[in-house]
Amino acid sequence: MLWGAVGLAGCGALDAAPPTAGTTELAAPPPGRAGYLLEVDTRRRTARVETPRPSASAAGGPSFSILEGEAIGLEVRNYSVSDIGAFSPGKVRVRFDVSVTNRLAGVALEPPLTAEGGAVVPSLMFFPLMQSAAMTTGTTAVSADGAIVVDRASHPLVEPSVDWDGDGTLARWQGFDFAGDSGCTAPAPGCSRWEALPPLGPGETSPARTVGFDIDPTVSGFRAWLLLVANLRGGVPQPPPVDPPPADTAYRGIPFGEFHLPAESFGSTFTGAYRFATPASIIAILDSARGAHARVILNLTGSRRRFTNQDGTFNLTLWKQIVDEFRGLDLRPYLADGTLEAHYIVDEPNSLGTWGGRAIAYSVIEEMARYSKSIWPGWTTVARVNPQWLRGAPFPWVYLDAAWAQYAGPLRMGQIAQFRQESVRAAQELRLGLVVGLNVLNGGDGSSGIDGPRDALAEGLYQMSAAEVREYGVVLAAEPYACGFLNWQYDPTFDARPDVQASLREVSGVATNRWNAPCRRH
Repeated sequence: MLWGAVGLAGCGALDAAPPTAGTTELAAPPPGRAGYLLEVDTRRRTARVETPRPSASAAGGPSFSILEGEAIGLEVRNYSVSDIGAFSPGKVRVRFDVSVTNRLAGVALEPPLTAEGGAVVPSLMFFPLMQSAAMTTGTTAVSADGAIVVDRASHPLVEPSVDWDGDGTLARWQGFDFAGDSGCTAPAPGCSRWEALPPLGPGETSPARTVGFDIDPTVSGFRAWLLLVANLRGGVPQPPPVDPPPADTAYRGIPFGEFHLPAESFGSTFTGAYRFATPASIIAILDSARGAHARVILNLTGSRRRFTNQDGTFNLTLWKQIVDEFRGLDLRPYLADGTLEAHYIVDEPNSLGTWGGRAIAYSVIEEMARYSKSIWPGWTTVARVNPQWLRGAPFPWVYLDAAWAQYAGPLRMGQIAQFRQESVRAAQELRLGLVVGLNVLNGGDGSSGIDGPRDALAEGLYQMSAAEVREYGVVLAAEPYACGFLNWQYDPTFDARPDVQASLREVSGVATNRWNAPCRRH
């Protein structure tokens, strides 16, 4: 079994005085090891990782105990800090995304043989190791007989947040008792919170996971070791070769674009698009996007009329038959260089009016995502539906990677800040990525004075004004969790307005000059 040590230290003032009682003495790192150091600055809202020095045992290969930089790579992104009490009463939640890379040549990291009865945990186990720290506070009072009564209470200063939720299946697997090799429900004595990571072949990097710590507002810094529990397996067959990406392909930020955007519109403003592809057109679409340094989300099945029953309800068998038409195409080069952003498996599965009066079942959506990955394991799957609706699934999402939050204006969806907050929170809870966008043609508040195309929607819908595009768009594009930004939909008249063009350029600048957040979160 491999225990991959990754040292973590967090520091940075919270603009509060240090505690006057209690201590934050922390677990010492393993002897002779220099793990990854994460420096957290809550005022600047940044997180920086310092790479560890190679250990003396590195030349001898894996020690099957504590390994660090020569075996495991750690990347930390997307640091954020909440308001006091936003998640836990009286606490601040510090969050960040982490991903782990297997740097061992010819050696795979596999789920550990550690569970009740020697069963295999279905994932690698990534967990924080830290000494519990508590602050003692109290009050004094004088009783009726003149005695001084001291009421003392204590609470932990720093503790792993519920973002460390195991594999997300059963409550008892949200924690693990490493002494007893058994699942447990945190918090409980000896119960460590952990996060599931998929098995990693040589050179593979895990999808980003959002983890965090709840800290007392008086704490200015904390330390913890992050450990990866895995088994090692050598002699792993190498994956089939993939064409290397073009040297000049470099993607920044998240893709920004529109539904049905033509290839000739790619440029400095539009860096992404949703497109429908056929087996005859898909390679040309991908080549044109790659040449323009753009990323695309593709719909392979087209109009829902192709895969519905006579009563308008969804037909999974027909949908799979259409997807099968693409099996013989080699999409690996476009997946490898990032041109192929995601597979758009279904549009608005929650719409009763769209699907013959019956929403598509959650299990069917998950089966669509599973079927896609059975053909293209590395292709991200996305459904165009708000993550709040996906909360109703009676199971954790495994094959579906991302949801969609399309803002249709304050008249239909409330204020943009609340819409963003609720959508991100739901996606994080479900461990799904989140694509965002605006309904620019039917989501205005009326200030533009221009009627929307309505598209069989109700009367009283308006195009967004340029000011609305800028206001709503900047809020969504600046969201660190968002992994793509696509507006509904391309309209040459709307896009040609000079004031709209200026607003689109501003939003695009925010989207492309930020971290390239992943759409795949599990």
